[in-house]
Amino acid sequence: MTGPTHILFGISTGIVLCRTSLFVLDPVSFVCLFLGSLGPDIDADSGSITKPGRLFRGFLPRGVANVLDQFGTLMSAIARSISGHRGFFHTPLLALGILSASWYLSLPRLEWFGIGYLSHIIADACTKKGVPLLWPVRQREYSFLPIKTGSATEAWLAMSLVFFVIIVGWGLLPETTRQGFESIRQAVMQRQGWR
Repeated sequence: MTGPTHILFGISTGIVLCRTSLFVLDPVSFVCLFLGSLGPDIDADSGSITKPGRLFRGFLPRGVANVLDQFGTLMSAIARSISGHRGFFHTPLLALGILSASWYLSLPRLEWFGIGYLSHIIADACTKKGVPLLWPVRQREYSFLPIKTGSATEAWLAMSLVFFVIIVGWGLLPETTRQGFESIRQAVMQRQGWR
């Protein structure tokens, strides 16, 4: 799946956890969830997590963003050399290891990162290629649904997740996130001439 769908899937997972348990999604936890939902793609050739400076360019000075991009590119190359795309970094075993470490060390921010990380793996398990669910026992990739990355089906899924976030989780999102969504909505309306 594409980065935006992974982010929406991660946020939706966080909303479900907040609505059904005692989890609280504060702004720092939200960022950890956001980054975790992109984390497994550190083994990809390109994308948001491999170029973190591009992802945060609007918030960081240009020099810092460029250094982050260089660091992300280096980390991505190292990750790909370990197992290729959708190898070790796309395994439930690694996600569960992150979650176990967060519980053992009592690190709630790492827990949110792990939740986002696991949501990414679940989302990729719904694509045609799938993920290596039984790694290291079996290298074979398993797929639950035949959704093609970047397809119209994925676009419909992403739009459904947007509606879910707005309807079910709007009040749970950090204030700054709600303001960001509102500014995007206003920009779209102005561009379309609706306001």
